[in-house]
Amino acid sequence: MRRRTNNNNNGNNNKKNNSHTSSSLIVDQITKESSGTTLRQSDASETPEDILADSGLYKLDDRPFWKRKRFHFIIGVSVGALAAIGAASTTPTAQNHFNELQTYLALQLADIDFGGATDVVDELFGNVTGFFKPSPSSDIPFMPALSLKDELDLKPHYPVVLIPGIISSGLESWGTMEKSQKYFRKRMWGTTTMFRSVLLDKELWTEHLKLDSITGLDPEPGIKIRAAQGLDAADYFVTGYWVWARIIENLAAIGYDSNNMHLASYDWRLSFSNLETRDHYFSKLKSIIETGNRNEGRKTVIITHSMGSILFPYFLKWVEDPNYGNGGSSWTAENIETFVNIGGPILGVPKALAAMLSGETRDTMALGSFGAYLLEKFFSRRERANLLRSWGGASSMLPKGGDFIWGTNNIAPDDPIFGFQGAHPSYGNMISFTKSNAETSSSSASSATESSTTTFNEEPLDNRIGNHTAKSSIELLHENSSKEYHTMLRSNYSFGISTDKKQLKKNALDETKWSNPLESQLPNAPDMKIYCMYGVNLPTERSYYYAKSKNSHEEIFCDESNMTDARCQAQNRAQRTKEEYEEKAKEFLGSSFTGTALDEMLRPPELFINPDVNDPVHGVETGVRFADGDGTVPVLSLGYMCEPKNGGWTKHADLYNPAHIPVVLKEYKHEESESKLDVRGGRKAGDHVDILGNWEMITDILQIVSNKGNNVTQRIFSDIERYAANIQLV
Repeated sequence: MRRRTNNNNNGNNNKKNNSHTSSSLIVDQITKESSGTTLRQSDASETPEDILADSGLYKLDDRPFWKRKRFHFIIGVSVGALAAIGAASTTPTAQNHFNELQTYLALQLADIDFGGATDVVDELFGNVTGFFKPSPSSDIPFMPALSLKDELDLKPHYPVVLIPGIISSGLESWGTMEKSQKYFRKRMWGTTTMFRSVLLDKELWTEHLKLDSITGLDPEPGIKIRAAQGLDAADYFVTGYWVWARIIENLAAIGYDSNNMHLASYDWRLSFSNLETRDHYFSKLKSIIETGNRNEGRKTVIITHSMGSILFPYFLKWVEDPNYGNGGSSWTAENIETFVNIGGPILGVPKALAAMLSGETRDTMALGSFGAYLLEKFFSRRERANLLRSWGGASSMLPKGGDFIWGTNNIAPDDPIFGFQGAHPSYGNMISFTKSNAETSSSSASSATESSTTTFNEEPLDNRIGNHTAKSSIELLHENSSKEYHTMLRSNYSFGISTDKKQLKKNALDETKWSNPLESQLPNAPDMKIYCMYGVNLPTERSYYYAKSKNSHEEIFCDESNMTDARCQAQNRAQRTKEEYEEKAKEFLGSSFTGTALDEMLRPPELFINPDVNDPVHGVETGVRFADGDGTVPVLSLGYMCEPKNGGWTKHADLYNPAHIPVVLKEYKHEESESKLDVRGGRKAGDHVDILGNWEMITDILQIVSNKGNNVTQRIFSDIERYAANIQLV
């Protein structure tokens, strides 16, 4: 059930009072689109089950195939493969990989429902004139700035610094040793060089990208991967796939250039402390901001996205500390005008936990069984998890606040109905262990599905097996990872919560607390403003169903006497599946394939997301349970600190925002574009990355940097108000 409220800074719920300054109405006028608001009326006779069944929380991805991530993945892999193979298509390795990809793509495309594809063809080729002339509902450069700059009097007022998120900044090689020379100053992350390297020499690419497990720095002296610099470091990930390009070009359209707009790219693999240790990143950022202040005579607007929204508050603590930036307690008030937080996972993301624990996310689970097999061959779950754990920066996004924020085994603030969970455990069970179909007690499909969704209730022999909250999930990660990762995590980050003012003041001297807004305080800058902007109305990973792989010594001997035993039947099904994949592999990979190699590739990590758990009616697909969010970050993490009535920086300002810095929360409801050419979502996209091209949000940003931020007011579509009210910190 969704509620929509529209509040301005004074708490006025009447949006019409300031409609003449509303960027949403202006953008709607330009695009000639309109939208209505439908409030669901609850019938008194409805049961909780009825409400759950109709809840928008359980709306899974019903977008047409050409707008789904799976289709984008297939097309992206195709392009990357062609680019990579083009350089070395005559080598046996290249031919082998190309054949595998060709087979996988054919299988995946054959499996996709192309219903409605004729509409795409009609739109592309039905009108030749329209094909060569940009459609009004497809991407248009420098818009909406060109249409609005005169009407809204948009022009540069404050210097601007952009801080990108994880994986956004391109990474290039500066190593000169023999094995690195061919990559010198080429992008090892971003551009087709990355695809070519991964496909043709994955081991060498991994060797360059992986960090030392003890120091968290370069793995060896001869390997040097550094963040690309300048505005083009994060404008496009690869050619045609924009990240910051839309915001940069709109800022340029109202007069900004490289003199008053900077993109502070960074090596997102590094832990926050190592960013300064190796690259002097925070010292450089401090200098850029102070230089802008001197040159322009005005304070700076900081615009962050994703992980950048965690990194910047850390920087504000660093810059004040006498042992680091030594800027003093007044530095922020003197240098920062506004902090614009776009899609910031302020309280972390469950997705980071799954990635660190088993190298899996929704994206890998959606590939299908044979796709998952191929991914295991190219980059196994073990390899992915080990690589991710070496990147200290990625762990900054693990869930923060523990059970206070994310819930207990029995109840969570963002449960569909607080106190009633329906057919599944509370969201507070971030990880629930189940039995996979290979371990089910019945050979029938229906019984297997039922068994796979039943969590372990008996006393387990392995104390890791059970239902885990956010707090115990972090402990599970510690137990299931190396000593080096355990040490790195504890020496860089803290994921708890402090509700004592004295303890919070002590935390100001503890850098492990600086990236956690529930264990640190905002600076003493009452004139600074904070805007929290993010998308909603997209299925987003919230919790997971895991399983534990059976050890080899647990194999059961089966013969005629016990062939009807359920365990033998499950073992036989697993063996048939293995043989099926082996036959496919032999057919497509040729004589070089060996059964031993398949055993290693199909051998899952000890703990893995259970793909057998599916319940689309209740928002569960391939072992992943969804809630509302921007497709990557749940609403709970996006909005709690900024929520106007009960948020961490508002209601609990005395704890976490002692200067009472004004906070404005604005949500952007994801709406599908009418044009089938807008595979990135179009002008009203709310997706975690695609929102950087959302016209209304871009307009809001242009007003903020033009000293017209008062026109950007509170707006809430999601249930974040209810979630925040359910959290009782004190």
